[in-house]
Amino acid sequence: DFIRTGIYDKRREFVKTISPSMDILISSNLERLLFELSDRDCEKVSDWMKQLNEKGYYKVDANVLKKIQENFWAGWSNQDETLKTIQCIYNDNNYVSDTHTAVGIDVYDKYVITTGDLTPTVAASTASPFKFNYSVCRALFEKDELDNKTEFELLDLLSKKTGWPIPKGLKGLNEKEILHTDVCEKNNMKALVEDILL
Repeated sequence: DFIRTGIYDKRREFVKTISPSMDILISSNLERLLFELSDRDCEKVSDWMKQLNEKGYYKVDANVLKKIQENFWAGWSNQDETLKTIQCIYNDNNYVSDTHTAVGIDVYDKYVITTGDLTPTVAASTASPFKFNYSVCRALFEKDELDNKTEFELLDLLSKKTGWPIPKGLKGLNEKEILHTDVCEKNNMKALVEDILL
């Protein structure tokens, strides 16, 4: 919506997807981009952020919207399309994509179809597919192959299929001692963190 209309509106339902880093209502990176696109007008950007905080939405001016639309194109990918993209990337290129990269590639493919723009493009993949092992395995395996598998068994399954090693931070994690088991309400987080650190 924002790229097309210039209206940023957080007054909507929060939806959890298989691409959790994209499951946000407020994008902190966008504030930095708006600062640049508004010719570093901190008062203007501050006012938009104040409106977002107080009213739940803001609308950028026509000049900033024009710059956004000159430099960005927006689309979306549902979960089935994301999983299909992971599968296609693996089958066609022997590359294992994470869910976020798959969303980007699917939207890019839609961009090419919509615009006809065939400019060579690089897709930057910044996440490990092992971090999203259940979703990636859903794309690459039949359902019955995944039934009753733990998260750790899925890591092994994904590694065996792809030949990719399990990342160091995840390998053997199931054998490590759990250090913190405390659960708290949102309003008690600061006190709990202070208690843990002190």
